[in-house]
Amino acid sequence: MERILEEGASFLLFNLTKKIRSLPASSPKSSVTISPETEVNYCGSNPHFVVKNDDSRMKLHAEVEDVELMAHVWNSVNQCDFGVCPRLKQLVIGDDCLQCVKGLALVGLGMLTKVEIGSECCRKGEGVLDIRDCAGLAEVRIGKGSCIGWSAFMLKNCPVTKLVIDSGCFSQREGRFEVSDCKELVKMLIGSDCFTEWSECAFKNSELVELSFGDGCFLNLKQFAISGMSKLKKLNVGSWCFTRMKGQFDVWQCQGLQEIILGNDCCADWSAFRIMDCGVERVELRAGCFSHCEMIVLESEE
Repeated sequence: MERILEEGASFLLFNLTKKIRSLPASSPKSSVTISPETEVNYCGSNPHFVVKNDDSRMKLHAEVEDVELMAHVWNSVNQCDFGVCPRLKQLVIGDDCLQCVKGLALVGLGMLTKVEIGSECCRKGEGVLDIRDCAGLAEVRIGKGSCIGWSAFMLKNCPVTKLVIDSGCFSQREGRFEVSDCKELVKMLIGSDCFTEWSECAFKNSELVELSFGDGCFLNLKQFAISGMSKLKKLNVGSWCFTRMKGQFDVWQCQGLQEIILGNDCCADWSAFRIMDCGVERVELRAGCFSHCEMIVLESEE
């Protein structure tokens, strides 16, 4: 300003210079606006994928290692492909999520260790739950009343040690249940009123220590057959299971089996109850079981 005055510049220019000098400094504007609801993991490289709302912009990606859906989210989604996440280690789905999704496939995810589906999930669509060839998977849990309209549950070739399916799951359509080549499986607990319309239940080349069904499961089943489970110690079937159809109950070559308990009115119209080559110490058939049975065979291992 001194130079302006010394050279005789006008007072107009002098005043303009003062105004410019007095303006507050401003920061450069950012080109990205982040709303309070936007998740950090919306960026395509974060391994922790947490969904707290129904933001449709969020996409699964190859770098994801942990997926957590909080309660009541993604209920308009009808397809969810976890196959794009080869590094996936944990999948945790909160209550009341994925209502319209048409099945879930978790296939060949070698780093996956845990699958947990909350209560009241996947209730509006039809689909299949297919879990197989996941070399690190240790635990699968499904909460109450989930997947009620789905028509298949398949757990194959996974080192799962514990499978828990809570009450009221897979309860409205016919379907097939299969567990095969799960040689590390120790405990399978199925809650009441699961698989009520299903007519097929298969266990193949799998080891179990404890197998338990709650009340009212597999009402349409025509045959219950397990064999070669040398580590199985306890088989517990709740009341009113296997009640609608005629069928056969066969357990053989389970050398470690110690206890079989069937609740009230199980297998009422089934024609055969056969336990062969097993080390069973206790068999308890409660009121109404096998009331039309034509053949009962109890043969201990030699």
